[in-house]
Amino acid sequence: MSKPSSGPLDGLLGADVLSDCDIDLDFPGRRITFYEQQSCPSAAPEWAGSYAEINTGRSLTDHLFFPVRIDGRQIVAIIDTGAQRSTLSTATAKRLGVSEAILVRDRVITAHGAAGEQLSSRVHRFSSLEIGGEVMGSPELVVADIAPKDADVVLGIDFLSSRRLWLSYGSRRIFLSHR
Repeated sequence: MSKPSSGPLDGLLGADVLSDCDIDLDFPGRRITFYEQQSCPSAAPEWAGSYAEINTGRSLTDHLFFPVRIDGRQIVAIIDTGAQRSTLSTATAKRLGVSEAILVRDRVITAHGAAGEQLSSRVHRFSSLEIGGEVMGSPELVVADIAPKDADVVLGIDFLSSRRLWLSYGSRRIFLSHR
């Protein structure tokens, strides 16, 4: 099996389709399993390992959004399995205290947006990223001039690839395996 997004795509499944199901995204096991949507409060994955349970909201565009903390400050995140790198909007980075003077010292990369457009971006190292009670030290996030409708940061494959994730649209929760 090839790596995610390692070649041409035949199509995309967006939140408009995925929101009709519960989805088990087992990135280490390289499996995706679709389940009938659960809406009861006791809905949970059937994993042997431990996980964090994250309450979410559901946006008008059917994305599950949830709080995360970067350097101790709360912002809103969404998950995008089509994004290779986790990306923070430049506007949010500035709200978190990352000035233009700081950003110009960061490594420059060319990222690609959802429509394939090239985005001039910087890779910035933050002190911490907290998701579902798990704290990651010194995360590197791409900072780019993006304007996601539903969030401040998009968590991509770089974050997800070593985890198992259960998206429960019906119960509005995300279950995230611990590493």
